Amino acid sequence: MQRKIIKIMLVSITWSEYGVIILAALVVYYTVLVILYFKNEVLSLRFKKEQHKNNLSSEGNELYQADKELNSFSQNKIDDDISLVQETDETFQQVEELTASLKEAIAMAVDNEYVKEEFILSIQLLLKKYHFLKGSLFEEAINDLIISECEKYRSIHLSAKELVMLWKEVA
Repeated sequence: MQRKIIKIMLVSITWSEYGVIILAALVVYYTVLVILYFKNEVLSLRFKKEQHKNNLSSEGNELYQADKELNSFSQNKIDDDISLVQETDETFQQVEELTASLKEAIAMAVDNEYVKEEFILSIQLLLKKYHFLKGSLFEEAINDLIISECEKYRSIHLSAKELVMLWKEVA
């Protein structure tokens, strides 16, 4: 008789119903395990959430202050950028003046047949007026200009050491 009851039970339950019952039992089992083994961590997470809600109002004030400071910094940065652009424009004008003066000085040195030492001295005196360009990004471009102008006239050739010496004497 007991066999008939078990047989009837097995026939009356479908596989999907069996799966749902097993899944529910597993969820309950693992939930109990998590609560038992990790209750300290769960309670600390809950406490942190409550503390986080309390801190939101103070963080709102901090964010407002930070936003004000950022806006102030941005305005200062814009002002600095404007002054940098103005300084850069002045620097470009001075570099243009220097290039024109260098071209004239090199042409004059060739016309007057300066010896190399006289030529170097005249360029040094000219570069002395533009000492602020030493070590800048323009120094290499100016050196290239001096080399190209000297090659153009084919009378004076400067070595790399002599180009460095032009700038060393200027400072």
